Amino acid sequence: MNLSTRVLRFRLKDKHAKLLRELAREVNLVWNFCNELSLKVWQREQRFLSGYDFHPFTKGAGKAGLGLHSQTLQAIGEEYAVRRKQARKRNCAGVCRAGPVARWAGSRSRPVPSATGMGR
Repeated sequence: MNLSTRVLRFRLKDKHAKLLRELAREVNLVWNFCNELSLKVWQREQRFLSGYDFHPFTKGAGKAGLGLHSQTLQAIGEEYAVRRKQARKRNCAGVCRAGPVARWAGSRSRPVPSATGMGR
């Protein structure tokens, strides 16, 4: 069976730039929260959090004021756990330089809903 990968390149219009910057800030906020939480758990219990372990800590954050969907928050936590494990470090602050914005969106086979519906 032959599999092929197609890469689509597109340019977003400038009218979406402000919204995308806001969403990127929120994604970075969640990424930094995962980083702090992971470091605190490591200092306290000497163990790493898995992607699933972040779910209870990010529960309700979408309703509390973040413009991100709950599945998006879960995907960020899972992606953080994968990147931290790949880097083999306690935290991902200086190791994962590209950060979550460049990587988290297309890494899953399931669609990650957006708050605006632009990702659909």
